[in-house]
Amino acid sequence: MGSQQWQWEESQWKSNNDQIVYHCRVRTNRDDLPWQATRIYDIPNDGHQALVRKTGLSPYRIYDWARVTEHRENNGYQDIYVSIERIWFNRSEWEWKKDSQYSNRKKQGYRSRFSDELTGSLLQKLRGNYLRLADLSTIAKENLAVAVDLPQHEIDAWCQIEKVERKPDHFIIHVSILNAWLKAPRRDDWEWVAESSPTGDNSLKYYTCKGRAVSSQLMIALNSPRSSRKQVSADGWRKLAEKTGLDVNEVERWGQDFSYTASPDGLKVRVGVPNVWICADLLQGGNLWNRGVVNWGGTFGQAISYLGTWGKKEIHCWDIKDLIDTLIKYKGRIWGMVLYAHGMPIGQISESSEDSFNQATLITCVKKQDFKLAKLYLMQCYSGYQGNVSILWNELDKFIETRKSKEPEKYKYMNRSEFLGEYKKATIYYYQEIFKRLTDVEITDISINGEILSIKVRVNWKNEWSHYVVDQPNITYQGVNVLGVDIWPLQVFCNYISELFTTVQDKCKQIPWSSWLNFTNKN
Repeated sequence: MGSQQWQWEESQWKSNNDQIVYHCRVRTNRDDLPWQATRIYDIPNDGHQALVRKTGLSPYRIYDWARVTEHRENNGYQDIYVSIERIWFNRSEWEWKKDSQYSNRKKQGYRSRFSDELTGSLLQKLRGNYLRLADLSTIAKENLAVAVDLPQHEIDAWCQIEKVERKPDHFIIHVSILNAWLKAPRRDDWEWVAESSPTGDNSLKYYTCKGRAVSSQLMIALNSPRSSRKQVSADGWRKLAEKTGLDVNEVERWGQDFSYTASPDGLKVRVGVPNVWICADLLQGGNLWNRGVVNWGGTFGQAISYLGTWGKKEIHCWDIKDLIDTLIKYKGRIWGMVLYAHGMPIGQISESSEDSFNQATLITCVKKQDFKLAKLYLMQCYSGYQGNVSILWNELDKFIETRKSKEPEKYKYMNRSEFLGEYKKATIYYYQEIFKRLTDVEITDISINGEILSIKVRVNWKNEWSHYVVDQPNITYQGVNVLGVDIWPLQVFCNYISELFTTVQDKCKQIPWSSWLNFTNKN
């Protein structure tokens, strides 16, 4: 009995929307066929081959897709009916199309007919709706990656199966992809754009950009509480530093309120940058000369400084206490500063009311910002003085009066000579304390001649400030500031002429009068 006995034909009246039934009639008394073929296993190999040729399905999985549904004897013949679900005949290509059912503001849905060759276990997963991405074939993933323009090797990170829908002759796979993946840059994008502060406080200026190209490692990091500034590349920080004028090497200190999140518009990097501009005008008030002439230097200077600080949070300070309090209050958020005041070579900065403090104190406050300022304008006289400074102090009487008023019992029996020793110690301690944190200012000598205290200090205020500003301080005066002009060259010239005149005068004094008379008589 050859395979020609296995003539399978579709039974139209037994087939339906879900399955196709094939019928074959064979003799009951065949040696290779049981009296009743109730299982697919009962059909011999040539029967299997004939069924495979008829259906075009895989011969290796016939036990998955074929099932004997009916068998009966009819006059020495056995009628065998085998049913096959129409799903097994699905061989369409993986063609992914947009799916509005699973599309919304946060994600985009895609759908495709399932076109992989089925197995029993895979069919069970499809029916149970617990198919996983790993169960899809390589061609399915490749086609989806091409359709959405995302890397195939990261499909497990960016794709999620939403639902498996069963139809009579196929399955439909519904997947979704976060818009963050679809709209994120395919390459690193560090074009920072300023945006308004989310809190309304302009002390930090916020910059945003799309940032790094999308990757599974990045998405994992974004969902981690350890998301940090390290996820921004060195090139990204360099561009932000160039845009803000701050030091790229200090980004860990000035880059604040950092966030790196997935949004419907793609990956979003946001960072807050110091944005406070301090305008300290200590020239207000004072005597008639100050109010009529000097004060206008600070007034005009502030107006000019606005041109270079547009968009900054302006904080105005009118006295020393206000300036120090502002530096403390906005610690870590100060972008730059301009100062209008009176100044001395040793570093004293004073108001028009004659209250004063030293540049060293101001440097200490700026240093506590923990990063270099972007801009610094020091408009007081001698703000960038370099050289040696000698100061003579003759305020012993004032020192004695102050000490006795504060602690009368302690200093009741102290004589003037003992007060002189205390005066020297107190002065040395004062200058050592204010200069001890500076690198380019040094006390070279302190001595007493009679009751006059002499202090010699080597200063280089320009170099000292350069440690705390990204660029060199923009305006530093070696001499007196007259309406924004440093007259130090004129001072040097005048000193040179004065010294030259004194030298000539001394030389003339050394010439004997007799020689001078002989010279004039000859001529």
